[in-house]
Amino acid sequence: MLLHSIKAVMRLVLSGLLFTASPLLPATDGNVTAPTGPLVVLLYHHVADDTPAVTSTPVAQFAAHLQYLSEHRFNVIALPEALAKLNQGESLPPKSVAITFDDGYQSIYDNAWPLLKQHQFPFTIFVTTEPIERRYSAMMTWQQLQEMQQQGVTLANHSVSHPHMIALTKDEFQTEVERAQAILQQKLGSTPAKLFAYPFGEYTKAQAQWLAEAGYHAFAQHSGPLSAASAPQGLPRFSLSGRYASLESLTLRLNTAAMPVLNQADYDPFHPRAPKQLEFDLKNPPFAMTQLNCFYQGKPIEQVTFAPKTPTSSIMRVTITLPSTPAAGRSRVNCTAPTTRQGHYYWHSIPMFVGPATQQWPD
Repeated sequence: MLLHSIKAVMRLVLSGLLFTASPLLPATDGNVTAPTGPLVVLLYHHVADDTPAVTSTPVAQFAAHLQYLSEHRFNVIALPEALAKLNQGESLPPKSVAITFDDGYQSIYDNAWPLLKQHQFPFTIFVTTEPIERRYSAMMTWQQLQEMQQQGVTLANHSVSHPHMIALTKDEFQTEVERAQAILQQKLGSTPAKLFAYPFGEYTKAQAQWLAEAGYHAFAQHSGPLSAASAPQGLPRFSLSGRYASLESLTLRLNTAAMPVLNQADYDPFHPRAPKQLEFDLKNPPFAMTQLNCFYQGKPIEQVTFAPKTPTSSIMRVTITLPSTPAAGRSRVNCTAPTTRQGHYYWHSIPMFVGPATQQWPD
């Protein structure tokens, strides 16, 4: 029954229209290195029963998530600790998981934190500073954030105003990051970790490269486990809000492996014009290529071809021909293949940020 449920949720997740994807970029110059081991990072926003459904996890569901992690002996690890180990080339314990929240909503303090304390699970909040400065009722206060930090919660940078970063100039982008970091330091009384989460999960390759040079790790909103092929400025997280808030969705996400896609830096997710094809490379893929399936807008993609990159190469080039023109804004292609474990999948998401003609990016 559980396997049947997992397969059903797998179909739902692959066909979902809610965007949770972003590319994996490699390290560039700087002292931030690529991770070398497995880590599943979970993403939440609201934990409440009366907030917008698309970004909310009901309290009972969130409690069930934590209970599942505890009962099944997952190693819930603090995000800075996990990244430090991976950057040093150390392997993490089996079944390692990190928990993150975006924005800084009051429901995290009221509903999520008491449950997390019961399980003694560490977690990170990526804070958008302007709504807190303006004392919006839906947001925590600086006093509450200080209290959480004093009890070991990691607080990190989610920009000042939560804009569509992809629409900003280079100077505007840098200002959003640097001002938020300075405000966090001023309000919290200590230097925050150089961790950043992109609002809406959107970014360009150039923005990721700037963050690398500035020494930041950066997280997007794409689905997938973090692996040695991941990189510090495009780290994946699994969203567990809205239609993906069920316990079955969590179980599915905990049973995935990163598809070993090569040269992910060669792909820029920003497309001024809608692409017709997408490509990626696999070296010695650990599954039969006939088992690879890709999905777009809720349907399997029929035109997925693969062939050796050169006649003597062990690298397979996968070419995906999109069945329709991607609309402006965020969309994605998900590709999966089974591992040798029943109910366990390799997973790779390819995001597309298609520029709107009006220059107004949709939320």
